[in-house]
Amino acid sequence: MAGAVRAVALAIVLVSATAAADRGAAERYFRAGERAYHAQDFESAAQEFELAYQQLDLPEIAFSAAQAYRRQFRVDPQPRYVQRAIALYQVYLKHVKTGGRVADAADGLGEMEREADKLGLAGRLAGEEGAQTSIGVSVLFADALDASRIGAIRDVDEAAHAAPAVTVTATIDGQPWPVDKLEATDAGEHLVRAEAPGYQPQETAVKVVAGLPDLVELTLQPLPAHLVVNTEAGARISIDGRAAGIAPLAAIGVASGRHLVVVTARGRVAAGDEIELERAQTAQLAMPLEPTRRRRAVPWVAGSAIVLGAASIAATVGALYWNHEARDLWDAIGNGNATLGQLRTYDDDRDHRDFTRDAALATGGLALGVGLAAAWLYYFDAPSGEGVHVRPVAGPGGAGALISGRF
Repeated sequence: MAGAVRAVALAIVLVSATAAADRGAAERYFRAGERAYHAQDFESAAQEFELAYQQLDLPEIAFSAAQAYRRQFRVDPQPRYVQRAIALYQVYLKHVKTGGRVADAADGLGEMEREADKLGLAGRLAGEEGAQTSIGVSVLFADALDASRIGAIRDVDEAAHAAPAVTVTATIDGQPWPVDKLEATDAGEHLVRAEAPGYQPQETAVKVVAGLPDLVELTLQPLPAHLVVNTEAGARISIDGRAAGIAPLAAIGVASGRHLVVVTARGRVAAGDEIELERAQTAQLAMPLEPTRRRRAVPWVAGSAIVLGAASIAATVGALYWNHEARDLWDAIGNGNATLGQLRTYDDDRDHRDFTRDAALATGGLALGVGLAAAWLYYFDAPSGEGVHVRPVAGPGGAGALISGRF
């Protein structure tokens, strides 16, 4: 009994794994067919939709293949395209009665049936073409993956489709190979490679089985951009809120796209700038730093401390001088031969000594306090770049950007 249960469980697992593999292959073929369709390569699109339908018989895939055959018939009016389009439209309409693309399928079916009547094909339907030994290369970009699932293909405009933003080059065994298109090849092992400007080339070895088509899907990873931030030595650099290091730095590797660069340093106003980087681009960004109000005040505060210190020293020298004079007169008074004028001079010298001593203490204390204030302004002036961001601004006289945040 237990063995039977295990066998059933194993069968379920195998069926689930096979279904997942079939759906994965169907999605791979469908993505390639969708790209070919919107590039108006309808023959390749029809082939790839057919392969997707073989892996996963969804009516939406049948509709997409029918659309491709119908559009290809307009380019190359061969009877087999009409026959296959009719058969696939009928599959869709058999399973989808309302909603979806029922109206489009009915219109397409009517158009193809009229073309079949003109060609004398009424009542004769073509089956799927026999499988052949072929291979295709499909390329995805890791930074622009399409998360869409299988569905009825969107239609395209009759006008020429815009050229892709990135030019992809594919080779098989070193020979140029079209992208998103199945081409006949020999059975056996082949080396497939794809590359595009700004992306890391990818290659893989595949084994093609005789009589079976295969579509190799390669995902290209974007090459990082490199940014050199020119600012004063010792400044801290962060990109998008993450610490990048302390200047001077070599080129910093970052992903392509828009980035916020913030530079902070002791005694400097935090600076922020926004830059747009392309894949594999090396750019330089100049970010000079302005002194903070505290740092600009330091020389004045420190200068005041120096002046007060000098005044304290001068007062101390004066106090020592008057103290020396008073002591000399005190010695004379102690001998008992001092005149009345000397007594008065002694009192004056003592008053001068006391005054200059008090002045020395007062100015010395002020000098120390002001000096400590200057040191505090200097050493504890470390503005934060937290919250710095760039906001675009526009007005009658032009446009620009505003840096704001907490400093």
